[in-house]
Amino acid sequence: MIKRLSLLTLASMTAIPLFLGIGSVAGAVPQNVNLSGTGKHLSFSATSITVPIVTGANCTKTDYSFSITNKTSVTQQLELKEGSKFVKQGSPTTAGTLQPFCISSAETIVFSVKKDHHALLTVTAP
Repeated sequence: MIKRLSLLTLASMTAIPLFLGIGSVAGAVPQNVNLSGTGKHLSFSATSITVPIVTGANCTKTDYSFSITNKTSVTQQLELKEGSKFVKQGSPTTAGTLQPFCISSAETIVFSVKKDHHALLTVTAP
C-alpha cells in the first residue's frame, strides 16, 4: 500500500502528502522517465525502474525519488493501478512538464496514462 507520494508545487516549494501527487517543479531528482507518443500510442522511455533513496526536490532523506516528464505535445492524465483498474490521480500533466515524485515507503507501484492503458511504468522502491 502506498503510504505517501508527494505533490511538489513551484509556489510553495514544499511537499504535500497525497496518495498520488504530481507537480511541475524541476528539481534534483536522480532518475527521470519520459512519456512520449501520440493519441492512443503512448509509451514510457523505461517500462520499469528502481528508485533510490535521495534527498532533493523536497524529498526527505528517507524518501525514494524519481520524475516523469510529459514529452508528448498534449496534456496527459497519469493514473495509478489499483488492483485490476486504473485510478485517476492528481491533476493532468501539461506537455513538456517534469513532475517529481517522492515515495515514503518501500513498495512497487504501476503508473499508466488515461489515453493508453498499455503504456505502463513499474516503479520499485526497494
